[in-house]
Amino acid sequence: RVSDLVQKLDGLPLAIELAAARLNVLSLDEIADRLSERFSLLRSRGRDGQALLGALNWSWDLLKPWAKAALSQASLFRGGFTLSAADAIIEVGDWQDCPPMFDILGELADNSLIRKDLSADESVRYVMLESIRAYANDKLNTEEGVAQNLSGPEASQDAQQRHAGFFAHMGSSEYLGALDSFQGSGHWVELFLELDNLVAAITYGTAESAPACCMAAMKILGMKGPVSLGVDIATEVLALPGLSRRMQMQIEIERSKCLRISGRMKEARKVVRETATLPPVDEDTESEVESAPEATAEIGAGEEESSPSVTPEANEEREMAILEGDRLLQLGLLEHSQSNLKKASKHHRAAIKIYRTHGHKKGEISAQKALGEFHIQQGSYDEANAHLQNAYEIAVKEGDRQQLGAILGFMSNVDRAQGRYDKALEMVEQALEINRENGNKRGEANNLLNLAIIHNVRGDSEVCIQTLQEARKLNKEVGDRGNEAVV
Repeated sequence: RVSDLVQKLDGLPLAIELAAARLNVLSLDEIADRLSERFSLLRSRGRDGQALLGALNWSWDLLKPWAKAALSQASLFRGGFTLSAADAIIEVGDWQDCPPMFDILGELADNSLIRKDLSADESVRYVMLESIRAYANDKLNTEEGVAQNLSGPEASQDAQQRHAGFFAHMGSSEYLGALDSFQGSGHWVELFLELDNLVAAITYGTAESAPACCMAAMKILGMKGPVSLGVDIATEVLALPGLSRRMQMQIEIERSKCLRISGRMKEARKVVRETATLPPVDEDTESEVESAPEATAEIGAGEEESSPSVTPEANEEREMAILEGDRLLQLGLLEHSQSNLKKASKHHRAAIKIYRTHGHKKGEISAQKALGEFHIQQGSYDEANAHLQNAYEIAVKEGDRQQLGAILGFMSNVDRAQGRYDKALEMVEQALEINRENGNKRGEANNLLNLAIIHNVRGDSEVCIQTLQEARKLNKEVGDRGNEAVV
């Protein structure tokens, strides 16, 4: 708890000293809870009673007006920001001698009001200490804080909406679709860095920008956790007035996924059952799916992108149908997690029928993979391998590297179950490489569990235990209650 509090105080010696002085009347938890009022809390009762606030006031008074505007609006960022984000979001007024944004940020860095860091993708990222951010945000919300009407409630709201509008592009279908490609690793790094900004943008945004930011954030949280945060932000967005039915359904499906992963099965089932938008699909498709799984890669080829000749109404109908496939897929995964395998298979086959009809390859990969897992549970390894091989071929053709990690993990299970331990080990190691490359902690935990089983079967008990401990740590971090219990 002490280390957490020191981190929240930005490691500043003066702030730590002033907080320590409060321990005679407040507990550590009480101090942490009151940090939203840090400038009244971190105040000495001596002659230098305004020490921390006084130091910041002194620095603020030395700034040029454009630097004050930039610092106050930069307080909206969470977890840092890039120059391109600052250029798009921060308005510095029309001062005659105003320099370009990179020079303004350089001035703030020279005055130790922001810090320049090198991020994971080797780009420059600007970071602000929380004490400075709180001070600057107070200036942004004060009517006379910054000249040229660049502060006050209205200016703050405008800046918040620019922030949300900028980060909303990460929730577009084009951006999210590119993540899973073989060239998507750079996008993943960029997306991971902006999680805190995406969560903040949900509060800042409108009925158009907030849902897009939510979809991008939930993409991260489903992989890295905590999935409980995914539930919270989805619930927040679903309360917004004016959401389109399609966006509402998308977010409900993602929320049900997070609820399922976190072990809240009853809630997840309620959500996914109430989200239906189409008449019931004929789910009696067993012979169709089983008889020709290899044909799936060709069915609907070239139909993934909408044609210019297709009407907006037809596009909307297609998108809603695909979402119904996504809903059925999630319902099938829920039934599978509750060992209702027959129901799970029925829902997965219905989802495949929808995906094939509309040429939605990504969805079909997921459903074929789920059927592969179903047949593994049934001990039908030839059928499992047929579905998994089909999913693998489509994923390679579509360049969906993210899905390949999970598919290879299930293929490893088939090889292990049939005594091909060397091949199983090779497959799971490939899967782990993909998981780690993409930062998929949940997928990594699943495949570490597979790896531990292989080590156990081969008599490597010490390595097995170490691997299980790694998997448990990751599952706890993600919030995957089901797999945490298994480990």
